Amino acid sequence: MLKDFAAIVKQKQLSQRSQEGKMTALRQLNRVRTFRNKETGEKSNRFLRVLPRRLTVKPGYVQRDLDPGTYATLFREVEIVPMLETLDCEGLALLKMPAGTVSETREEFLARLMAAFEKFIEDNWSPTKFHVVAHSSGFDSRFISAMIKRIYKRRGSIWLGDVIFVCTGNECAGFEQVMKFEGWDETRYALFSDWQDFYKFTLDFDQVWKWANGAMMFTRSPNVYMIEKLQELGRAPADENEIQVWCGYDSNTLFTWSNAPQAGNRVEWRYDLNYRYHESLDFYKAGEEVNPFQSYDVLAVTISSQVRFGSNLRAALYEFFDPALAAIPRSDSKWRTMTSEQVQQKREEYLASWYGRNVYPEAVNVITPATWGYADWWSYWTSAALIEYLLASGYEISEE
Repeated sequence: MLKDFAAIVKQKQLSQRSQEGKMTALRQLNRVRTFRNKETGEKSNRFLRVLPRRLTVKPGYVQRDLDPGTYATLFREVEIVPMLETLDCEGLALLKMPAGTVSETREEFLARLMAAFEKFIEDNWSPTKFHVVAHSSGFDSRFISAMIKRIYKRRGSIWLGDVIFVCTGNECAGFEQVMKFEGWDETRYALFSDWQDFYKFTLDFDQVWKWANGAMMFTRSPNVYMIEKLQELGRAPADENEIQVWCGYDSNTLFTWSNAPQAGNRVEWRYDLNYRYHESLDFYKAGEEVNPFQSYDVLAVTISSQVRFGSNLRAALYEFFDPALAAIPRSDSKWRTMTSEQVQQKREEYLASWYGRNVYPEAVNVITPATWGYADWWSYWTSAALIEYLLASGYEISEE
């Protein structure tokens, strides 16, 4: 992907040596994209921080249109920093790790994998942070919460500190069942199942610029919604820097691909796609976000083993860990339909915007989805919302 991989590694080594003792980074693949101002070279995980005052917008920008190895954004003056440039030496080495070098039984592989998960969670659970575990009724998040419970029983309350497990939408019923099965006290979890409140909060045209972090194909991560609801209720710190968020986001792609039956290490290809496509939303409300499924040590186990589960990896791991927990059915994970009035409001907001009127009115020909999720429409809508905020803030914006 980048021409001189060896040179990148050498540069990273020199940079990391100069930073030794100054910071302790999570040993995981980045959960947030990095943006760069093309003229100044300034870089940041926050899109707004690298924007020059004069911008050139690209009509009809859709995030999924990015070809492999390209890193465009909504504005000509800003680019996404290539994925390889954002990784430390250990992350770069992981992407080049030879696949299938360890011969072991199915049980040995799963035990080694489970041990890597447990060590990563135990080592990276920050005792000084307030922990928010973004949960669903699904199997990935219940594996994380059960592993936390397992370590808590061994290490005690001082290790656990402040933690709350939180879920939203249709999955709240199944989530509550999981919490009770794992033995968590009711004060340790929260449910936000009101769909109308979710859509009102998520689809706020005047506020979406805060969390979209550039134009996005979906308007907002439910993780951000849940954290803000906790803050409103006084159940989480107002300062995001005091919050450590844990999630199993995207385990069904990167984690599964790392143990794909095809020959070779497929992590570099899959992670580059994830990085360019959507690795940024949760950053808005997380001082630190941790994802065990993107841990270097966890992925090293799945890549190195000759045991190959592919798409069945997660199911095999959870059955091995706790068959009774794995047997709890997942709730309906489908998103509720918005009202026709809500859909029409989104279209009217777009058409009334500078971007919708002057740059890309063709977006009205795209079907506005009636559910929250990945869609071209949300890329256009979030572009328009962001530009409205920038124009009101004194930025000069012209069409490419």
